[in-house]
Amino acid sequence: MERSFVERLKEAMDRKGMNQYQLARAIDAPVTTVNSWFTGKAEPRPEYLQRIVRELNVSPAWLLFGEAGLRYDPDILRSVIRAVEELERMEGLDIRPEKKAELVTILYEESLEEEKGVQTEEVQDMMHRLLRLAT
Repeated sequence: MERSFVERLKEAMDRKGMNQYQLARAIDAPVTTVNSWFTGKAEPRPEYLQRIVRELNVSPAWLLFGEAGLRYDPDILRSVIRAVEELERMEGLDIRPEKKAELVTILYEESLEEEKGVQTEEVQDMMHRLLRLAT
């Protein structure tokens, strides 16, 4: 059986000897926000995801989807998050946090393969390709 996001988050926290309160402090998030992830009421926004993977030293793909083998590169992750947020502003979009996290993960994986960050134009192209596939 595949483990959930919460189970993987707990595993990573256990490896670091952290509880919810300590994670909240480490990533500068309200404890209620962290608790909402554990109760399934919310998923972390991309900026929290970035802080979590950095603090717990795990890849976003593993944390969100259980996919192994991807390394964590904070510079690439930052460039992907910036590009997605810039595109969201430019296009006047309001992407739900869980969908934004999925998009960030997909683009992060693509960027790792190419060993570089992404530009807004690349994010826009990728989003259009994903939308075409979804329709």
